[in-house]
Amino acid sequence: MLNIPAALFTKYSILLNKKSVPVSVHNNYKKWLRYYLDFCHKYCHRYVDMESLKHFMVKLHEKNQSPAIQEEAAHAVSLYYDMLQAAPHLPVNLSGAGSNPLPVKGKERGYLVAAMPFYDK
Repeated sequence: MLNIPAALFTKYSILLNKKSVPVSVHNNYKKWLRYYLDFCHKYCHRYVDMESLKHFMVKLHEKNQSPAIQEEAAHAVSLYYDMLQAAPHLPVNLSGAGSNPLPVKGKERGYLVAAMPFYDK
């Protein structure tokens, strides 16, 4: 599983509060974000491309996750996209065209700098 930068989770937590997501499900939402980013890395999907969410949802369906769980996961990831769109200083193209894909699987720590916003050095 990927180590997600602490700064990313901090920004995401702030967004969860702003969007009035109940505190009781914050950990679930962070879990789904972690799983989504790990899925994108493992299967070489673009973490900033909403098409990747469709592939992630198919995977959850294949794993026999309930519709309620799938809905929660989709909402958690959609809030992540909202966070990216609200941060215009990030060097990513959210349209999907020309956005930076995650590199092929590897253990290099450096990919997190390029592939993850809010990387804390």
